[in-house]
Amino acid sequence: MSLSLQQGRPLTLTVSLTLAMFLVTLITCYLFGLIPFISYIKEKMSTVRFIADLHFGHENVAKWRGFTSVAEHDAHIVETWNRTVHKRDTTYILGDITMEKADYDILDQLNGRKIVVLGNHDRAAHTRKLLEHVESVAGMIQYKGIFLSHCPVHPMEMDYRVKYNIHGHIHNKSVERDFTLFGIPIFKQVDRRYICVSCEHVNYTPKSLKELGLNR
Repeated sequence: MSLSLQQGRPLTLTVSLTLAMFLVTLITCYLFGLIPFISYIKEKMSTVRFIADLHFGHENVAKWRGFTSVAEHDAHIVETWNRTVHKRDTTYILGDITMEKADYDILDQLNGRKIVVLGNHDRAAHTRKLLEHVESVAGMIQYKGIFLSHCPVHPMEMDYRVKYNIHGHIHNKSVERDFTLFGIPIFKQVDRRYICVSCEHVNYTPKSLKELGLNR
């Protein structure tokens, strides 16, 4: 018994030193104001995701998307969301939560922090009610050099302001641009500067920048 206790002491000492070093690191960060370090740690503990055009409670959209009912449609989105999003994650909802209705209680069933960029079917008059269920509401957001919007922004903005635009609104379609030869349009091609996160594009699941092909 005596030998066993003596062999356990080095391990106990190692654990104690590790905890002490960790505490010293945290105190140092606090005292010297190393906020970027803390922000980095927080970011690594959570994930930022994006989705658009939830259209909760919209019967016509539910049928168009192939669901038998609006209840099935809404339940599917909640299920896929909570299977992916954790409580520390932040999800940007890029517009059209409902179809011009203030029925936002369903948002409380969705995991994580929620930030909304209003869409054309989100009534400004409902904003106060919406803020009871989400963290903040905006018209457009610039995040890590990316425009977050409901509708795709004008191509002119992409020429000098940002390189990418994450958006919704166009559902299963994609923004296209002309492929030109000697200034003559030859054919249409998908404009890779625009990333549509409408439910149809992301399989009804909020996606991270990495999953969208943007390593930032």
